[in-house]
Amino acid sequence: MTACRPVQPVERAPESAVEATPVAVEEARSAAPAGRYSGTLSAAGMELEIVVELAEGADGYTGAIDIPAQGAMGVPLHSIRIEPPSIHFEMLEGPALAVFEGQIDEAGALSGVFRQAGLEGAFSLRPLAEAASLPAGVSGVYADPAGRFTAPIPTGWTVREENGFVRFSDPDAAIRMDIVVVESEDLAQATEEAWRLVDPSR
Repeated sequence: MTACRPVQPVERAPESAVEATPVAVEEARSAAPAGRYSGTLSAAGMELEIVVELAEGADGYTGAIDIPAQGAMGVPLHSIRIEPPSIHFEMLEGPALAVFEGQIDEAGALSGVFRQAGLEGAFSLRPLAEAASLPAGVSGVYADPAGRFTAPIPTGWTVREENGFVRFSDPDAAIRMDIVVVESEDLAQATEEAWRLVDPSR
């Protein structure tokens, strides 16, 4: 098994707890949590592709997580607690302990808060059958927080939100793609402004 280095997630304000209604609880309970899930872990300004597998046995649940961008495959999960609509699991131990605390929605998707070393991030996972509907070579879709655009995330690539733009990088950091939105009626001026954002030394 490849060692998994600690992620340094960004600080995030705690979300308000919402009490699940009996209908929501029943719908979540009907979605079997065992299986493979694909999605993203948002931490330290990056979106990392992750795959989680959960299996139910006589003694409870077991599981593992892959984080390809960190070279971490098959990292065991422990302290798995599934009480629909709530789900909890952990990876690593000691100072590197990472805790996933979230909810199962009516479609069987998992989402919630990721905590490690006193900081917070977020995770979002969909059943692999749903994730498989994405085009080959695409692990997810990045949505601009301002709602201006969306962009496919190639499998294994990382996404980092920078000051005024978003950067996509391949697993070896040999290829990068920057997406910038500049509002201007002057194409040359907009292009120059975009370059200043992504490469101030230019």
